This record gives sequence, structure tokens and C-alpha cells, in this order.
Amino acid sequence: DHARFLEFLKSMYTGQLVSHDRRIDWARLFSLCNVPQQVREDAIVDILERGMRGVVVSDDLLDLLTPAAYPRMRQLVRSGLTPGEFNYRAALALAYLGDVEIVPDLEAMRPIISANSTAAEGLIQTCLWRIQVQHPPEKLVEFISGDEAPAHGGARVWAMRRALKLG
Repeated sequence: DHARFLEFLKSMYTGQLVSHDRRIDWARLFSLCNVPQQVREDAIVDILERGMRGVVVSDDLLDLLTPAAYPRMRQLVRSGLTPGEFNYRAALALAYLGDVEIVPDLEAMRPIISANSTAAEGLIQTCLWRIQVQHPPEKLVEFISGDEAPAHGGARVWAMRRALKLG
């Protein structure tokens, strides 16, 4: 199991896993490996910190995290105030997980980052929306069943997938 674990990490860092489906397969395999939870979480947060540009961390991996990993992820977000330094993967991960503690930081960073990049501002808005729509959890169902215009393309599909994961 540890050999597969190391192969998984190498593939994520080097960007050798090019297909999204393949990343999901690896995430599922990783979830089955006999690796202590702390090692598992450290590896996932390391991927968020050092992963190759453009490598999206799958929801299946993020689902393996516990709130104990959130402080380190928040620090990754807080450590960069410019689009070149900002850790988008960590911000999206915390948004997926519905971490309300990062909201004030994202709101404070929005004007700084948006001054340099409209795409970056859109990503921060997406993160804020994903967190807000999960609190309380019933808001996901209300959004899915309501006629409110999606905050961004794919918002309703994301909300449906997240609601299924949360039960």
C-alpha cells in the first residue's frame, strides 16, 4: 500500500496524471491504502501546497480530510495576497469543505487580487458562494430546487454533487 501511496504522490506532483478520471481513480485507491490518517492528510495538504499548476485536486481526496487539516490549508490561503502567490487549490478545497473561518480572509483578499486579475476575483467569488451555500446545509437543497440564477456556470451541478456527498 505504501508503494502505491508514493506512486500516487509522485504522479500528482509531476503532473503525469493528465486525465481527470485517472486522478479520481488514484484518489479512490489512495482512500483504500492502509496509511495513517495524519500521513494521508499531510500528503493531501502537501499536494495543495506544491502540486503542479493546473492539477485539480479531486473531491474524493478532499473528502478524506478532517477539520484537523483546515488550519494548515487556511495558512496556505493567507500566505499569498497576489494572484501569482495566492493558493487557489487550497482556497477551492476549503470552499468545497464549507470552511466558514476562511470567509473573512477571502473577502479581505478579494479587492487586492481582483485589482490584478478578473479571473482570480471570479474564483474568490466562487469560493465564497460555495461556502455560503453550504451554511446551513439546507441552503444547498433550497438552491438546487429554487429558481435562483446560478452564481456561476456549473453552480447547480456542483451544489447537487455536494449535497449528495453531505447526505
